[in-house]
Parts: sequence; C-alpha cells; structure tokens
Amino acid sequence: MNKLKQQTLALASLLQTTALVDQLASTGTCDSKSNESSLKSLISNSTKVDEVFSSPKELSIGLSALTKAFGKKSKSMQNVIFYSLALINLEKKLMKNKAFLSQISGEIDLIKKQEFFEISHSNSLARLAELYKTTLGELNPRIMVSGEQLYLSNQHTA
Repeated sequence: MNKLKQQTLALASLLQTTALVDQLASTGTCDSKSNESSLKSLISNSTKVDEVFSSPKELSIGLSALTKAFGKKSKSMQNVIFYSLALINLEKKLMKNKAFLSQISGEIDLIKKQEFFEISHSNSLARLAELYKTTLGELNPRIMVSGEQLYLSNQHTA
C-alpha cells in the first residue's frame, strides 16, 4: 500500500474514533463493529494501517467522516474535527512524556494478556478509561466532549 493510502486510512482511523466518541456523547450508542475495530487498533503492534485494519470497510465511519469533513457537510463534523485536532495535540505532548508512554505501554500489554476478555469487554474498557484518566487526562488542555448530560455522566459511555 502506498504512503498516501496509508496516511488516508490513518486519518480515517482518527476521525472514526472521534466520530464514535461524538455518537456516544450525543446518542449513548455507537456502531459496535466500528468501535471494536477502533479498540483493537489500540492493542495492535503494527505501524502499518493495512495490518491493523484487515479491510477499509472497518473504517467506513472514518472514511465517511473524512469525506464530510472536507465537503459541504463540514459544519456537522465540527465536534469530530475538534476532537481529532485535540487528540493530535495530545499525542505530541504524550511523546514528550516518557513516564506516561511507559505506563500506557505496560497497561496495554496487560490488557492484551487478558485473553478471556475481549477488548470491548467492560473490564477492558474500564482499564482503558482509567489509563486515559491517569495519563492523557492529566495533560492540558483537556478534551471537553460535548453531548447529552445523560450519556456524558454514564460510566458506560463516558
């Protein structure tokens, strides 16, 4: 796969993740297959997008978001674009924090070893949420997710 296609799919992956966050925050649900694909990317050891996602279909929400973000429907993508830019900013700060990088790596290794729990299982999600809270959640500026208070305050969607 050429470099441009890899970059496009990587951007689609980012937008898919933030689109799923936006869906959860506003409706309390999101596409389970896309969510599973995005979560599995967290525990992948590959640096190549086409090895992380077996098919571009796994990124259908992200590819659609990418099209909308650069099209006439960009206003409807305002939150998704904001969250994506905030994540890119957070990633830059994370790369400078070796302690957090080590903590994240260690915890993800432990989550991978829990073979009896899928990555989308509530136990794995709780560990990922706690990991985010104690690492990336400590970096500023914090990402403020907009949505319905009912879903934002629910520990299963927040």
